[in-house]
Amino acid sequence: MTEEHLADDDHSEADHRARATVLTAMKLGITVLHEHVSRALGTDLYAPRGALRVGKAQLDLIRPEFLGRELFGQARTGLEKFEGHQ
Repeated sequence: MTEEHLADDDHSEADHRARATVLTAMKLGITVLHEHVSRALGTDLYAPRGALRVGKAQLDLIRPEFLGRELFGQARTGLEKFEGHQ
């Protein structure tokens, strides 16, 4: 699914399989390395504060074009609302 998503908006000669594989591994790394990431952040990444920090960091690292500007904006707005309720 990730490969198809990456290929939908990018008609270049990029190796979508490799990109999808690496992106998936990077995203899973947060879960696999849960204890180390939580220790580095000083909070459990599954707690509201930790999830907020991880979510904001991920959006800061992703180009808006990857998600689509509308979805990117919705994600940013959702995180800001969540942060406001903390």
